[in-house]
Amino acid sequence: MAGVAGARKGNGGVAAAIVTLAIALLASCAAAAVIWLQQSEDPWGLKLRQHNGMVYDRVWGLVAQNYFDKEFGGIDWDAAKERHRPDALKARTTRELYARAIWPLLDELKVSHVAADAPDELDGLGAGIHFSGRRGDSLADMGGGVGDLGGVTVVHDGKQWIVYDVEQDSTPEKLGVAPGRVVLSARTSPVKNAAVDRMKVDLVLAKGKTGQETTSYEFTAEETDFAEWSEFLASDAMVIRFDVFDSYTANWALEEIRDARDDGIILDMRSNRGGNIGAMVLIASALLPDGAPIGQTAGRMLTLPVKARADGRAYAGPVAVLIGPQTASAGEMLAYALRQNGRALLVGDRTSGQVLTARFWPLPDGGRLSVATGNFTASDGSRLEGVGVSPDIPAAENLQAIREGRDLVIETADKALTERLATQAAALNASVSAP
Repeated sequence: MAGVAGARKGNGGVAAAIVTLAIALLASCAAAAVIWLQQSEDPWGLKLRQHNGMVYDRVWGLVAQNYFDKEFGGIDWDAAKERHRPDALKARTTRELYARAIWPLLDELKVSHVAADAPDELDGLGAGIHFSGRRGDSLADMGGGVGDLGGVTVVHDGKQWIVYDVEQDSTPEKLGVAPGRVVLSARTSPVKNAAVDRMKVDLVLAKGKTGQETTSYEFTAEETDFAEWSEFLASDAMVIRFDVFDSYTANWALEEIRDARDDGIILDMRSNRGGNIGAMVLIASALLPDGAPIGQTAGRMLTLPVKARADGRAYAGPVAVLIGPQTASAGEMLAYALRQNGRALLVGDRTSGQVLTARFWPLPDGGRLSVATGNFTASDGSRLEGVGVSPDIPAAENLQAIREGRDLVIETADKALTERLATQAAALNASVSAP
């Protein structure tokens, strides 16, 4: 019995040891499982941080290598990198990466032509656009687009958002949204149970000195294409509108200029956001004397003069150029050069003051970066960046004229050209009649 009892006691010790070992193994496995889970999650988080850091560092590096001003306007660019990089690493989405790190980094330079487009903006799928509130910035119904909000164009005048233009017979026009109104805020949202492209907008407009009112309506969201058209007015002056400088538009505009009569040309560049400087020179050459100076661009290593080509075919009639807060970059260069060379009257409102030359680079996440690689100065030495070009004759739209189908800025320019022709004719007659 003792032996049996002894045997039972021995077996019990083994069993206890086995149980203890099993518990230890279970605890070890549990701990290992926790570590495995942490490790399996951490590589994903580590990978995201590495990705964010790679995109952010690429943005910073491209600016560091290519920005036209080696002194970065007095900004410590290395310190700026370290200031925003922690936010880049913490970002959980692409939108956060751009909104919390990349855009604030670029905004420190406080100049135009230094900007990053997130991948969804390039795809036309963005929920909104990043604007730092510079003159000429435009609210739009789609990320990455330049357009309106169902018939109303809202731009920044350097101090606040204003209604710049309203389309005739649009819902905003019928609701009485007038040019010049201050927009305190704008919010767009998809209309529930409607087509994907149906949107609702809530515009909060200033009313009086301290009040406000909200105007809400629905519209069909559409991307706004660059416009180009021409027409003869009753005065026989030709209006030529184009919104971008590229090779196709430049060649089209040249043909229109060749078809114009001696009664005058009105270049409508109120919505011209710039483009290729070479295309701008082609159009300038059709309006300026051969070799006329336009300005110069200065980068880190090279300064280049910009001047009209010598083709002997410049238009000889009077010219007016329509400008406004959305006129930018190459549009501003052309407007200033035409006036500086005594070839045009400028009519409308001050331009945006975004007059630098730039290049684009793709980013590792599919986004795109613009870097100002050259500083532009006009032929008289004036720097237009942050200043803009002021009109010779101020003019603006009003709601009543829009409802009547009139364009007051075009009418003002047409009247000015007619008066200039009459003055020239009178002077010519006086010289002929003189004994």
